[in-house]
Order: sequence, then C-alpha cells, then structure tokens
Amino acid sequence: MRYDAIRSALEDFCLANLYLVARLGYELVLNSDSPLRHPAAAFVIAATAQQIATHWDGVPVPDDSASVIEAHLKPKMLAVLDSADSDSETLLEAINELARAYADATSFLKPLR
Repeated sequence: MRYDAIRSALEDFCLANLYLVARLGYELVLNSDSPLRHPAAAFVIAATAQQIATHWDGVPVPDDSASVIEAHLKPKMLAVLDSADSDSETLLEAINELARAYADATSFLKPLR
C-alpha cells in the first residue's frame, strides 16, 4: 500500500512524474509512519527517477530515446517496488537488475546533455 503512489506516478513516465517519484520515494524513506522493511527500495527508486529527470530537465528528449529508457527502466523500477516487502535476497536481485538496466540506458541519457 505504501508504494501505491509511486507505482501510480510511474504509469506516465514523464519528467514531472519522475520528479514526483523521486519526491515520494525520499519522503517514504524519511517520513514513513511505520518502519519500512527495506527502505533501500524506496531510496533506489527515488534516486533512479531523479537521475533520469535530471538528464531530461530542460532539454528536448527524442521520443525514441524516451521510449528506450522507459522500456529498460520502468519494468525494473516496478520489480523493485514488487520486491520491497519481500526477503532481502529477492530485493537485492531486483536492485541489481535495476542498476544493470540503468547502466545500459545511460548511452541514451548522456547525449541529452
């Protein structure tokens, strides 16, 4: 339930929503009413969204680059959310997969700057 707002914001993978995901993730880590089993999940999602948004902010993003980035990263971000309340090994694997996907997608982010 705690991750529903992040999941909802990821439905439209755009600049404003990526900043929203970052804000929601950081707030969840810092201000959760109940302890998170794995706060790293929300933190990693927030940091990833913030990095993408920073690359996209203020520059025109070609549709094909945005589509590739979304296709690479969105499923991995959702997998981290899906693993946020599971065992540590499952979450760690999801985080590693997200990190690998981010590394793969950076070639589509760097030319934007």
